[in-house]
Amino acid sequence: MKRTHVMRLFLAAILVLAVSSAIFADEAPKYEANITQPTISGTLKGFEKDGVFHWFGVSYAQPPVGSLRWKAPAPVEPWDGIQDATESLAATQTAYGDENGSLTLDIYRPANDKTGLPVFFYIHGGNNQTGRSSALPATEFTKDVDSVVISINHRLGLLGFISLPALRHGTPEENSGNFAMLDFAAALDWVKDNIASFGGNPANITISGSSSGGRDVMAMLISPIMKGKFQKAISFSGGMTTADPEMSAKVDAKHLAPLAVSKGVKANEDEAYSWLLTDGDDVREFLYSLSDKELAGAFGGAAIRMAAFPHHYTDGVVIPKEGYGAKVYNDVPVLMVNGDREFSLFCKGSEPFSKLSNSELFKDEKLFPLYKFTDKYGSLMYGYFNGEESAAKMIEDYKSPIYTCLISWGDNPEITSPEYAGIVGAYHCITTPLMTGITASFSVGYEDIYASQSRKNVSNMLNAYYKNFFYTDNPNGEGLPRWDFWTKEGITTQLIIDADNEKATAVMSEEHTSYEKILDAMDADKSISDEDKAVMIRTVLNGRWFSTAVDERYGNESLWVK
Repeated sequence: MKRTHVMRLFLAAILVLAVSSAIFADEAPKYEANITQPTISGTLKGFEKDGVFHWFGVSYAQPPVGSLRWKAPAPVEPWDGIQDATESLAATQTAYGDENGSLTLDIYRPANDKTGLPVFFYIHGGNNQTGRSSALPATEFTKDVDSVVISINHRLGLLGFISLPALRHGTPEENSGNFAMLDFAAALDWVKDNIASFGGNPANITISGSSSGGRDVMAMLISPIMKGKFQKAISFSGGMTTADPEMSAKVDAKHLAPLAVSKGVKANEDEAYSWLLTDGDDVREFLYSLSDKELAGAFGGAAIRMAAFPHHYTDGVVIPKEGYGAKVYNDVPVLMVNGDREFSLFCKGSEPFSKLSNSELFKDEKLFPLYKFTDKYGSLMYGYFNGEESAAKMIEDYKSPIYTCLISWGDNPEITSPEYAGIVGAYHCITTPLMTGITASFSVGYEDIYASQSRKNVSNMLNAYYKNFFYTDNPNGEGLPRWDFWTKEGITTQLIIDADNEKATAVMSEEHTSYEKILDAMDADKSISDEDKAVMIRTVLNGRWFSTAVDERYGNESLWVK
């Protein structure tokens, strides 16, 4: 009898849950083809343009100001009436002047009545120091892939990543210092709770990002707090980077020490540096007394050097202490897409090349050979770091398919121009303008090249692969060259994509490289003198994300604070 009674209670409980779920489903906001849509916190009104509904500046958490500056994101407070959602915002940073620091996202979807659309969740680049959601102008892209597209803002610079001991007085997640990672988790939770109101499928979310956003995606693949929050991933020009919390704290203290001196808190920078590494209330109060502008300006641009602005701390809670060495993943299908000239713009932005225009550098008989040499080997290493090296590290412990792609469009002077091919090529984050048709990720210019039929051809092919991936977990589909995933033996490496004015092409490459092979080729290269080569290795190639092997072979001095 007791068993029968328990069974009846169990069945009754299931019935109650089923009825409750049905009631909730009836009350839950539903998408209707309109620019005004409900969320769990209130109603938003966006705008329609070019056959796409847009909602900009949508808060997924409260602004991280005052006591919330270095805390986990707080839920959005409900509002009455209809809130305007027509202005794209940005987080506090140096690049765009004074911003309000809001945690917001921009939403795009085709202006039709379809529901259950895949969701593409995008994190902008900028070394986690600069950038904004509008870096992905997705009006045309959302139509191309017939999906809901979301581009987010998150805390940047020291507001997003800070490793000082005085701030480790919160929850375990907050003590990690990885506040931007907490923002990503909160944004994904908001999407899961609300995206059905915009016609999206909360059970079909592809996380993605470019440059630092791509590295954020890779970090999300190993982050325990991200478990179950997404179903697919795309890393554009992003590899595996982590930083030691204690080494990072020293860098933070070094950069903030001048502020402590200028405000009369400490007599000199050495004293301020040591004080900032303590965990006292006085340090915490000082940090909270600083303005957002002062914190944003404490660091210059990192130029893909972790020692210049450390982030992705291996705290053991948000990111495993072993980093990627833990080999435990949020295992989902993943694409890694890169250009084959990943280093070109960073090379151009370095001395002695940065003072010249592209045209001037291209014509300079002394400097252009130095540029070609440094860009060539920097790009080989950076491209390897972003794609093949990551896949090779993951493959033994990763169950889901891993696809890698290398874009070579832009390197052919007959298709673009001799100057463009020589200086720019398939540059870092070329994926963004190829998705959108707009040179949004960097101001590279050359608008006529991006308006060309060859660019449109490669864009159409890439967007077709992406759409298939969003809908089916597999980029392959009718009319597209086969894109194979990696095998446990590591046989398959890259899909190589190019295009001319007639059509796009894609072929699989089974060639493998390594840092050793690249550095051996660099040693053997006689296109510049040994003296010039030594200078380029010591000053331009040193200390980058991909430079560990370079620095070890040639004895480059560490850029980390001692």
